[in-house]
This record gives sequence, C-alpha cells and structure tokens, in this order.
Amino acid sequence: MIQDFASVFVVGKQSVRFRPVPIRENVIGQKIIGGVLAGALLLGIAVSFTLYLLIQSGLNDLATQSVAKAAMVKAQNGLYAKREALLDRKTFARSAEKLGLYLPENNQIRRL
Repeated sequence: MIQDFASVFVVGKQSVRFRPVPIRENVIGQKIIGGVLAGALLLGIAVSFTLYLLIQSGLNDLATQSVAKAAMVKAQNGLYAKREALLDRKTFARSAEKLGLYLPENNQIRRL
C-alpha cells in the first residue's frame, strides 16, 4: 500500500481516496479531565510556594530567636555574676561600714 500526497491510496490497480475524519469520541470529557489536571497542577504549585514561604519565615524567626537567646543568656550570666559579687561577705562588710554599721558586741546581743 502506497500513499501519495493527494490522500489517495493505491492498492494494485485500484486507488482509494482517503478523507481523514476527526474522532469526536468524548471530547468534552477529555476537556474536563484536562482542566481538572491543569487546576491540580496550578494548585500544587501554589501550595508548594506557600509552604516554601512559611518554612523560610519560620527559619528566619528561629535565627532571630537564637540571637535573642544568646543575648539573654549573656545578660543572665552577667546578672548571676553581679548577684554573687553582691552576696559576698566582704562586699556586705564594706557596704555596712559605708553606712556606719558595725557588728554588735557580745554584751549587746540579747537572747530570747
């Protein structure tokens, strides 16, 4: 079987004209399926982009909180050191001397 460009098939001595007819079987169903698939694709892309933005925002917040935590830990350690310095016995004695306070004598102490 040989086909020429005039849509004619030549079989032996007989020639047959061929006219292509489009197949219109369930075209509307195929369009609906194509639309649903395109919509699902676009929805998937939108959801992926949204999740990317949420994860990126969370990572930025985590980095900010890590820096804030480091600053708070540093300040807390400074406050602990200051507290220990203030609770030292020598510091108490110096502060009491500045205020004019002295330890009581044995005869000044009364036991109840």
